[in-house]
Amino acid sequence: MQASLHSPQVDIRLCDAVVGMLYHVVEVEMQGYAGDRIVELGLTPAAPVLVLRRAPFGGPLQLQVRDYVLSMRSDQAASIRIVQAGATA
Repeated sequence: MQASLHSPQVDIRLCDAVVGMLYHVVEVEMQGYAGDRIVELGLTPAAPVLVLRRAPFGGPLQLQVRDYVLSMRSDQAASIRIVQAGATA
């Protein structure tokens, strides 16, 4: 499933996000069941995402998405575009 929020702000990949920073989802680019599941987990356009932790050596990320904590592999996070909360173009 492809969900998007069109924005003039510069976006990055979730896998490149900085720990401790708050972001908003712009688009989930992953297709098929995996993409649908990510959207079902609440990673929809404009959803707030706080990066809590990052495992070493390219391991999973720990994220706060809305009111719960989610762990996600870095390769999955690479398919999610985000913008920093409060960023302006």
